[in-house]
Amino acid sequence: VSRERILVWTAMLKAVPGHPVFGAGVGSHVHVYPTFLEEHVDHRFAYGESGYMQVLLETGIAGVVLLAFGIGIIVYWCVRPIFRGEQSVAACAAAVSAGLGASLIHSLGDFVWYIPGCMSLTVILLSCACRLHQFTADRSVEKNDGRVFSRIAWCGATFALLVLSAAMVRDRMPPAMAAPAWNQYLRLSLRASGNSVWASPDLQLAKDNRVLVERLFEHLDQSLKYDPDNARANYRMAVTCLRRFDIVQQESANAMSLMQIRDAALASDFAAREDQDHWLQAALGENREYLERAQVCLHRSLRLCPLQGEAYLGLAETAFLNGWGHSTKQAYIAQAERLRPYDGNVLLAAGQEAMLAGDHERALERWKRAYHLDAESRQRVIELLAPNLPARQFVEFFEPDSEGVNRLYYQYAHLNRREDAEFLAERLVVHLESEAERRSGASAASLWHRAAELRQYLHQRRRAKADFEQAMRAAPGQLAIRRAYAFHLLQLQEFDLAAQQFRQCLRHHPDDESARAGLTRALRESRSHRISRLKNPPSF
Repeated sequence: VSRERILVWTAMLKAVPGHPVFGAGVGSHVHVYPTFLEEHVDHRFAYGESGYMQVLLETGIAGVVLLAFGIGIIVYWCVRPIFRGEQSVAACAAAVSAGLGASLIHSLGDFVWYIPGCMSLTVILLSCACRLHQFTADRSVEKNDGRVFSRIAWCGATFALLVLSAAMVRDRMPPAMAAPAWNQYLRLSLRASGNSVWASPDLQLAKDNRVLVERLFEHLDQSLKYDPDNARANYRMAVTCLRRFDIVQQESANAMSLMQIRDAALASDFAAREDQDHWLQAALGENREYLERAQVCLHRSLRLCPLQGEAYLGLAETAFLNGWGHSTKQAYIAQAERLRPYDGNVLLAAGQEAMLAGDHERALERWKRAYHLDAESRQRVIELLAPNLPARQFVEFFEPDSEGVNRLYYQYAHLNRREDAEFLAERLVVHLESEAERRSGASAASLWHRAAELRQYLHQRRRAKADFEQAMRAAPGQLAIRRAYAFHLLQLQEFDLAAQQFRQCLRHHPDDESARAGLTRALRESRSHRISRLKNPPSF
């Protein structure tokens, strides 16, 4: 059993006590379990990875009792023909029992009851079990006593079935019509994010963010045209509208971001909403339509499914459009945190709101929780705090691992915070060298090479040379490491040894122009160095 499944099952069990009798509602699993999922997972579990647990979560004890009653009937239907039926009937019942037993056992650790193809076969097997049971049932009722009643019952059942079928078709037709556009959106979204394992990324989309957002917008718009009551599609449309607004705003004459517009609107403290509307129209023009539609889609999404915690963040960002102030924004963020207490985006927003309110301790606590959830949140916390927080304080409070220290080093180096970057480099290089000593081959060589680069950054050239030599011993065939080692030897003015290393690179890769240029420089510097020594011999 995978660790992620255990985490999801644990979250589901934690959610059950909140609605023990009748459950959280059929179909609510996908929105309920994230509230109790204390660790980050990379997947969205649309189903509970266990049919029994999902029934317990969504329908409570009442649903489990009905499920147990149904399983009891199935067992009775299967066992009776085996022991009381004719040989052919018993053989068929045994085969049907095996299929149904597989479904019952498989559902302990999977969601086969929620897969139409699997459940269709299960329903067929149930029909077979029922019919086999009828072959062995006692027939104590005379035929004449049940004819009239049977005819009336069958007519009523047929009419009820027709009505139910019409209602089901009417309910499922909009999603069916919207499915092609929705699937196109999901496919494009996965390709653009790099999370799709079956489709290569579109190079044009990767280069032009505007083209990507426009195509996502078109697919969502088409999907919502047929199925406006899709809560998930409404939320995705709101996010896409906000992204599209940011893009068109960057190209407008008044290039203000949504955050700048919101802060300006709240700071202006307009006397009436009409005054704010006039200001927004003058500041944004037609681009305001994207914000308006995003807000409409967010409200519709939450009316359809109030458990979407991330949607409340969108409402918090756009609440100022209705003239609502900081209190409404705080209420939306508090609701988001109540529903998604372990979501990195929510914790980051809650931390920022606490910082604006002057509660620094609460802000840092939220950011620390977000930092330790997932890599994306970790990077966002680093980008948020690194410009104003010394590296030493960051390390003491957030207690990053080696990967976190590595991210921090790059961030402070990018900000040209030399002292902070050197502090992190000293910590990181020790870890890299220690880890490299425990490994061998290409893996060790990569760590030694990285350590050597950090030693160079720290101006520890002799120690960098030692790390390069360790890397060369671990993987002599790594030409990139050998080339970097040769250039480092040039800095140490060990020209003959550098030329030797460059020749080794060219022997294996004759077209390496960088190595050829390095060899030329090494030979020239070596010759110049010899001439200089001849002209200025050492004195004794």
